[in-house]
Amino acid sequence: SVGMVAIVFVPSVKNRIVNTIEDLRAVTHKEDLNDKSFGQRWEAWGAIIHAGKKTPLFGVGQCNIENAMQKSFDELKSDLDAENRITPHNQYLQWFIEIGLIGLVLWIVAISITILTARKWEIPIFVFAIAFAIVSISRPVLIMCGSSDM
Repeated sequence: SVGMVAIVFVPSVKNRIVNTIEDLRAVTHKEDLNDKSFGQRWEAWGAIIHAGKKTPLFGVGQCNIENAMQKSFDELKSDLDAENRITPHNQYLQWFIEIGLIGLVLWIVAISITILTARKWEIPIFVFAIAFAIVSISRPVLIMCGSSDM
């Protein structure tokens, strides 16, 4: 299979798998996660779920994610250094903390309707994928957070 060939002959794929296994071991053995990419994501997932439990229905809003995450890292007594306290790198968890369960469900319904409509109109799925990627990338740019002194 192509996947097995890639694991054996493509160094970057092999390194990614080895690093992920090492990171999983560090997570399960409660080791220092500061130099572990997946370990940092694991901590971020825990922090975002912890924060989301406080505002499960409507989320904290896009402009409050950073504060909510940092507060959760502190409340969970994370050993990560400040520069390693990353965002979740998971779009569904990101939406959960931003817009809550209600917004997440509405977003998933909207995506599902769009996919079904695209299939009905026989629009190639890659067109939908490109449009979805553009919306996902540009959405944070369209919402400005910060002071009102601009």
